[in-house]
Amino acid sequence: ESSVKPDNHVLIWFFLSRFDFILDNVGGSTETWAPDFLKKWSGATYVTLVSPFLLNMDWLGIADGMLQAGVTIVSKALKHFWKGVHYRWAFFVASGPRLGDIAELVDVGKIGPVIEQTFPFSKVPEAFLKVERGHIWGKTVINVV
Repeated sequence: ESSVKPDNHVLIWFFLSRFDFILDNVGGSTETWAPDFLKKWSGATYVTLVSPFLLNMDWLGIADGMLQAGVTIVSKALKHFWKGVHYRWAFFVASGPRLGDIAELVDVGKIGPVIEQTFPFSKVPEAFLKVERGHIWGKTVINVV
């Protein structure tokens, strides 16, 4: 039961497209490949919500941690600048009015999740196996109703 199943043309378009903005809320290896999908020399920006700022301060103390975080952001910003894209860190604070704005975009269909497959609750083990095997597009959803 698939609600959204992209055909090969959509996948090719997606992987060949270049974007103006990428928001990374995952971190990890995403930072190594995602900026390559930005439009070069157009003001395109990669923003990550995963910053080493707090980790550096925990490990190195306030002064050295802030200094190390500063060195890291400058080196990453320069590295990406030479590749023709902007690199930024962002910190998230929940905002009721902004979440309302996002809800409006969802309601009118401008943004939404990509769901690869929906499983009934009775097939939870099958859903977990599918996720463990990996998939390339969308989310796996378990219907509990």
